[in-house]
Amino acid sequence: MFWDDYLWKLYMTLSLWSYSMYKTLPGSYQNEDTGRDIYQLIKSRGFKYESHFVQTQDGYILQLVRVINPFVTGTKKRRLKPILLQHGFQCTGTLWLIAANGTLDRYGNYIEYIVDSENRPITINGTKEVANTLGYVLATRGYDVWLANYRGSVYSSNHTTLNMTDEEFWKFSMDEMIHFDLPAEIDYILKHTKRTKLSYIGHSQGNLMMLALMSISDRYARKINPFIALSPVFYNLNMSSAIRAITPIKTILRAFPRMVPYSNTTRSLVAHICQNIYIRKLCFQVTYPFFGSFTQNMILDRIPVYLSSSPGGSSSWNAAHFMQMIEAPNGQPEYFDHGLWKNLEWYGQLKPPVYDAGRINSTKMALIYTSGDWLNSLESIEFLKSKLKVKLLDDYCVPDKSYNHLDLIWAKDVGQVVNRRILKILSSA
Repeated sequence: MFWDDYLWKLYMTLSLWSYSMYKTLPGSYQNEDTGRDIYQLIKSRGFKYESHFVQTQDGYILQLVRVINPFVTGTKKRRLKPILLQHGFQCTGTLWLIAANGTLDRYGNYIEYIVDSENRPITINGTKEVANTLGYVLATRGYDVWLANYRGSVYSSNHTTLNMTDEEFWKFSMDEMIHFDLPAEIDYILKHTKRTKLSYIGHSQGNLMMLALMSISDRYARKINPFIALSPVFYNLNMSSAIRAITPIKTILRAFPRMVPYSNTTRSLVAHICQNIYIRKLCFQVTYPFFGSFTQNMILDRIPVYLSSSPGGSSSWNAAHFMQMIEAPNGQPEYFDHGLWKNLEWYGQLKPPVYDAGRINSTKMALIYTSGDWLNSLESIEFLKSKLKVKLLDDYCVPDKSYNHLDLIWAKDVGQVVNRRILKILSSA
């Protein structure tokens, strides 16, 4: 215990010293959103928030953050349609809040500021054009926005009996998120808003979770109208070589349950260092194979903001589960592999069962994706569509072939390319 405390204090001292030295380097600057937490981000735009805590069947305490539009009051507030936004792997609810800088003006219009290809500022009036930051767009377009934070992330790190320092805390994979987390969140929001249905928008793993839940529960499928999937991850065919190269470490990740990849302090330090204009592009080059985004679609001065938000923490078992699916036949979504004998105990068979997309009965699903997604290939999406036996509400492949995985959330023109389509789907559902 002494050495653990000593090493932690040494690490913190070196981190603070490194950051102090960094601030003296040429090219250093401070992006005001870097380091802001989810609450500060919401307040900085002129919105308010509520924190709601949901206990799952297995004792995890999840935090839902509700975005409150102060210009919507009284009976108008009660008429707002609830919508749950579920982030993907290693992200948090901040995913939906940091695409660009912006604010509510005194009339309740959301105004956003971005830069064009020549680094010139552009103002987007959210009443005339659709802005980029989806969380705020929805909050000003008649929706009651709820931001999910899956278990183990920085905003959902509590349990009724376990601490984050306990190995047992980290023994969860996507299965628990599918079977426990999503149902608990959906039921809580519907009870709180006195509704029978809600809308759901997922990104990446957030879609795998909902597709898997719909494949095992028609009851929950009926509660979602519509389900909009941005990069509908389910099958994992032709995964990028950078991701496939690290799949052999899944055995180690499974053997040592813990938070991955690193602490909140390290994430903050990396984000602040990457604010330097001379280091920023290097940071982008290192991270973009995993983030999935191309330079021409990015607002480069927001890279440190993205890095201060992600990775937001998850379980090593969750990471191992993804790697297991990548290596599975046809990249099929299997339950977590506990090993032969534990599989027999858990599932009644030696190999883990599979989530079957063919069982999904919902006709209220819309898929939005891109042919250039490194983390979710077009072949994977086409394979998913071939397995579905229901008609889709919408099937939209972004025409811009340079769009990648996170461009569907953060690209410079995502408001016009994606968010406008989302609003159309929501209004017609």
